[in-house]
Amino acid sequence: MFTWCDDLFAEQAMRKFNLKWKIEDVPFDRIDWEESQKNCARIGDPLTPEHVADLQTALRHGDVLPRVVLLNHGRKLVYAAGNHRGTSARNCGATSISAYVVSTTDEKVIQTLPSALNAPMRMQARDERIRLALIAIDRGLTVKEASSSFSISEAILSLEISAKQTREELQACGVNTSKVARTVINELGKIQNANVLAAAGRVVTLAKLTTDETIPFTREIRRQRTEAQQMAVVAAKEIALGIDGKTNEVKVKAILPKATKIRRLISSLEGYLTNVRTINQLGFTEKSEKTEFIDRWTRLATSVGKIIHRS
Repeated sequence: MFTWCDDLFAEQAMRKFNLKWKIEDVPFDRIDWEESQKNCARIGDPLTPEHVADLQTALRHGDVLPRVVLLNHGRKLVYAAGNHRGTSARNCGATSISAYVVSTTDEKVIQTLPSALNAPMRMQARDERIRLALIAIDRGLTVKEASSSFSISEAILSLEISAKQTREELQACGVNTSKVARTVINELGKIQNANVLAAAGRVVTLAKLTTDETIPFTREIRRQRTEAQQMAVVAAKEIALGIDGKTNEVKVKAILPKATKIRRLISSLEGYLTNVRTINQLGFTEKSEKTEFIDRWTRLATSVGKIIHRS
């Protein structure tokens, strides 16, 4: 009834996941429509009535649309891409639709492929692609895979991950960072001491410091060797800005969950090693330093392996 064409964007995205597919004419009664609404393809409402109406008009005028993508991982098929096109075709009287059918039970693919397929299809705004990429990383994609699927650089994603973890740490200490820019959060994230981070975060949020104002503040904190010295810098900043140290006092002694600390350290290490290809690029000047690094890394990998194995 309607004409469908190859979708080069979809084929490219599926190749990035190392997937194979078959092109089939699929009856609508083989599709689980309710489950398809939960396919994690986009943030917000799964279907936009205006978009459905536009596609119906296009189909009735004889326009050729890209075929949909269906995941076969159960008794019925589920849309990975094409909820709007499928709904529009059905509303126009079609009983089947041309589709790429992908068979997989890989949970990572099931959870992240729909959003990757919809990123180029809908020409999503950059902020939405970043949020979808972060969700995909939480669901199993590596930073490199998410970068490829959502066209966001690995460096930006690493900064976003770091910022997210810093926000979580500050929230755990009672600091509201909802209106603080990511660049400011990344500067605060360079502070390693959790107590000092909470105190500095309180100053930055209360004074609404910009990135340019935060950089010298955090830099001066990091120049100090001890927690007491760093807290003195924060106290001096409070006085300079006229902030009452006892008003809206942050719970600076809050103990951060181990998982949060570990994720933060891993993300920092991952970001540092992103473009490192050989051990010589790590900056070791002595053979003994390389040997020590290899020995400590091997022991760490062994310890982590044992922890995972016991799980």
